[in-house]
Parts: sequence; structure tokens; C-alpha cells
Amino acid sequence: MTEIRTYRAGDENEIVALWNQRVAGCFATGPLTVETFRADVVAKHHFEPDGLILAFSGGRLAAWAHAGFKSADNVTPDFRAGTISMLAVADVAAGQAAVGAALHYLFKRGAKHAAAFTIDFPNTPFYNGLYGGEKAGMDETHPNGWETLARCGFKPAAGAIIMVCELDGPDALPPAPPGTRLSIAPWNSQFTQPSSARAYGIPEKIRQAEVLDESGKILAHMEFWHLERYNRATGDRMAVVSHVYASDETRGGGTAAFLQAAVHRELRKEGARRMALGAGSLNGRAVRFYQKIGYRPLRNAFQFYLDFQRYGDFS
Repeated sequence: MTEIRTYRAGDENEIVALWNQRVAGCFATGPLTVETFRADVVAKHHFEPDGLILAFSGGRLAAWAHAGFKSADNVTPDFRAGTISMLAVADVAAGQAAVGAALHYLFKRGAKHAAAFTIDFPNTPFYNGLYGGEKAGMDETHPNGWETLARCGFKPAAGAIIMVCELDGPDALPPAPPGTRLSIAPWNSQFTQPSSARAYGIPEKIRQAEVLDESGKILAHMEFWHLERYNRATGDRMAVVSHVYASDETRGGGTAAFLQAAVHRELRKEGARRMALGAGSLNGRAVRFYQKIGYRPLRNAFQFYLDFQRYGDFS
């Protein structure tokens, strides 16, 4: 018999214990602490206890799911678009009950559809950085996660290939494209002051690297950061690159490869040993490019989607 209820103060120990038992270790997901959970989830001004669902079996916590809403400005929730941002499942039946209750909560708050494990900003939940980095969806090794979401009607909506590069190459950079300059600076967001990755719920500091032409036009851009929390917990020395962009006019001219090499050199100097990213599984050109500069596919990850009108009424 599964008992469902919402979060109460004092549940953190069981919540964190189940997370660390079932989820910690999936790709860049480091162990979670009670203090971190309280600070990054419960203490947020937009946290609603009714969205954190706990499922008990035999008196023990067997699954929990955290539901929330996307935000166009990273401040005001959009109650039309629900998200399952965190999920820990020891028992699939309990997981199904927890996710079902989470969907009921989203539906009652006005959601028309629900996504799970999305990263496309602004759909990223405020605190999804608990995964240790900008996850490209649910890792294929997530215990019981796939089956739980499938039972609740979710369908894979987008896929990504998680790729890793060992930062053991030469420090020498390839020649910069003629008439360009390199800029590496703190990341600036329209939603925050020049600051940290807190805009994503991630404690690490984000920087941006850009190649600009003589007029200041951005020809290539990427964001990168060290996975500090994950590295402290695991002893690994991993960094992440994200939001890679190259203008059409530069493609094939070595600009993107130069930018990647510059970022890799910067991170090596700071002690990083591995670099990770997520490439769209259907973006063959990007996957081939990353393989060419030393990235290897590690595993797959997926985002999920559920339309309430199609898959049932959770009222």
C-alpha cells in the first residue's frame, strides 16, 4: 500500500538519503546534502510544499518527485507550463504514484502540459542545478526513472548525447582567424547581474568565451564552468561547456575549433581534467564536429513531455 503526502519540514533527511541512494552518480550528479537541499530548494521564495510529493511504502520513503513551473524571466512562474525537475525512485509503483500526484498538483495550478528533465532555458527549473551541471535531460542510467515516467504517460520529446573530452592536449592554440580577437569574461545574463550560474540554480561561476571581429561582432560564443560541487564530492575535475554558437559566415574556417581550444587551455590551467557537453542527438554536424576535436560519446539523455488533454485528466 502506497501512502502519498506532500513535503513537511523535517523530511529532508529521508529525501536526501533516497536521492543519494538512487540518483547520485548519474553522470555529473554528486551526492546531495541536507543543507544544500534546504538552501537550493526549500528556501527558495517560489518553493511550494504541495509540489514536492513523497510516496511511502511499508512506512519507508520509496519515491519522491518535485514539480514546478517554467519562468520566462526566471522570477515569475508561468503556471501554464509544468515541469518535473527532480525524481528519485526506489520502487516504480511508488514512483508512479508520486509523479501522478505531482501532475495533479500541476494541473490544479493551471498547467496545460508538463515536461520532465528539460534544460532549454527558460524551461530550466530554478533549482535544477542540483544535478551538478546543466543536464541534457534524464540520463539513461537514471534508476527506474524511464519506467516511472512511461507509466505516467510521458513520451521522450528530445534527446541529447552526453560527450566528454579529456583535457590532456597541448597548450598551444591553433592560429586565430585573421582579423579576430578572443575575449574570456564573466557571463552576463539579461536576467541577472554579471554573476554566477545561480540564474540556472547552479552554484558554479559561469564565464563566456567569444571570438569577435574588428567591429566587435560576435563570431563564436560559448559558456563554461567548473563543476565545483560535483568535483568536491567525487574527487573528479570536470568542467562543462554550454550554449556553443558559431555564425554561419565562420563555419569551416576554424573559428569554433580555435574557441574550443582556447577554453580547454584556460580550464587546464585551472586544474580541470575533463570537459563535458550535451549535443542534440539529431544534430549530426555538431556531433561530428565535437568528435573531430576530441569529444567521445558517453551516454544518452532525454527530455520528456506530457499533454494533459491527450493523456488524461489529473483533476
